[in-house]
Order: sequence, then C-alpha cells, then structure tokens
Amino acid sequence: MSTATNLWHPPALSYLSEQFAKTRGYALSIHALGASLGDMLAPLAAGMMLLTFDWRNTALLAALPAIVIAALIGAMLRPNAPAAVLASQSRGLGITEYAQGLLAVLRDRVVLSICTMSALRSMTQNGLIMFLPLYLVNVAGAGPATIGLTLAVLQVGGVIATPLAGIWSDRAGRRSVVMAGLTASTLIIFSLNFLGSGLAFVFGISLLGFALFAIRPVVQSWVMDLVPPHMAGSATSLMFGTQSAFSILMPVVGGLVADTFGLVAVFYLLGATMLLSNTMVFALPRDTIRFRT
Repeated sequence: MSTATNLWHPPALSYLSEQFAKTRGYALSIHALGASLGDMLAPLAAGMMLLTFDWRNTALLAALPAIVIAALIGAMLRPNAPAAVLASQSRGLGITEYAQGLLAVLRDRVVLSICTMSALRSMTQNGLIMFLPLYLVNVAGAGPATIGLTLAVLQVGGVIATPLAGIWSDRAGRRSVVMAGLTASTLIIFSLNFLGSGLAFVFGISLLGFALFAIRPVVQSWVMDLVPPHMAGSATSLMFGTQSAFSILMPVVGGLVADTFGLVAVFYLLGATMLLSNTMVFALPRDTIRFRT
C-alpha cells in the first residue's frame, strides 16, 4: 500500500503543477480536497460496515472505490499539457542531466528544510490518526460508529479549509499560510488534553483538521515553486520519502510513550513534534518563487 501511494503522488503532483503553474496552490488544494473527502467518508463507511461485517470483509469492500477510480483514470485521463511540456516529457532526461538536477535539489538547503518540516507535520498527522482511535476506545470508551464519526470530523475541517488555504497561498505566499496552520495545529493539539471526551473534544478535533490538513497542498506547492519542472517528480519523491522515514518512528515511539505514561501523554508528544515543525518554518526565508511558468 505504501509503494502504491509513493508511486501515485510524484506524477500526480507534478502533472498538476505543470498544468496550473501560476495557480498551483489552488490546483493542489483541490487535489488534496479530494483526498480529504475520501478520508472523511471512509471512516464513516467503515464504522457503519463494522457493525454488520467483520474486519476482513470491510477491508475488501473498502478496496472497491480505488479499483473503480483507477479504471476511470485509465479511460479518461489524456495528456493536455502545453506542447513544450509534452515535447520535454517525450524527450525525457539523460542520466547525466537527471543526476545533475537531482544533486542540485539535494544540495538546496531550503528544499531540504521544507521536506524536513513537512515530515514532522506528517509524523504528527499519522500519529494522530493512529493513536486517536486507541484513545477513544481505551479512555473515552467509544464504539466503532463513534470512532468513525470522530475521524470523519477530523477531515471535515480540511475539506473546508484546503481550497481557502490554496488560494490564500497563491496570493499571500506559502510561508505565511504554513506558519499560521502549524501554529494553530500546535496550540490545538496541546489543548485536546483539557477538553475531555465529549462534544468539546470533537469540536477541537474539527478545528485541528481545519488547520492541519489545509496546509498540506501549500507545502507541496512551496516545493514545486523552488525546483525546475523536470525535477518536480523527484522533489515530490524526496518530500514523501522524508515523510515516510519520519513517520516510521511514530508508531514505535508513540507506543512506548503510551505504555509507559498512558495514551494522554502521546498527545503531548504529538504537540512537541508539531512545535518543532513550527519552529523550522520561522528559520526558513520568505517566499522565493523560482519556477511558476
């Protein structure tokens, strides 16, 4: 599943970045909006199906939408990029040219810093999705339907905020939008421990989704602004690879913290990783748009 995800994102983001170079923040936010809608509906559907089916049949049914969408993409998606882009794609890059471009990306301190910052944000996001259901079951005593509803609420804020953040970043710059989203996410995660497990907690989760998921396409657009179009796929792979490397740590570290200090302590850990991500943004220079044509 992870392999499929990492095969999908680099060409998808590169394709959209080339098609909508001048409004890529908005374009990638619509891309992320689709992901948030799916992430919102999936927990609701899974929670309801688990009331009738076992986990195995629920997982099999959950695979059907991906198969349908894959067939639609294969049937409907056609190249419609500008002629110069298509000519470049058909020509491809030589090994030497590609190696030089990749080395330039790896040497770019700003790109690497954004990738690291994004990895910390992704680490927090994945940890939240992993440990929130455990908290709801073991601390709040919630059932499958309630867990599904809470995870769906986490995505609702992202569905609303993602297009707004994309448009705002195209006009006001990536750094300010990312800084606002990370700051809000940090404060909300730390406050979750004081909201109990009722409606206030669900409302806090909704606000967290509003801030946390909205900046995802903005960070991706920020990287696309800094690398040449023919290296967009590799830059995206670098970003997602860094995210995966950091996210591997969260299940182990979070599990040790939960077993030692309790599940509530995991939310302080998540707040700390988000705070570190927020700190990195302050160290980054103001927006430098190198490639938006």
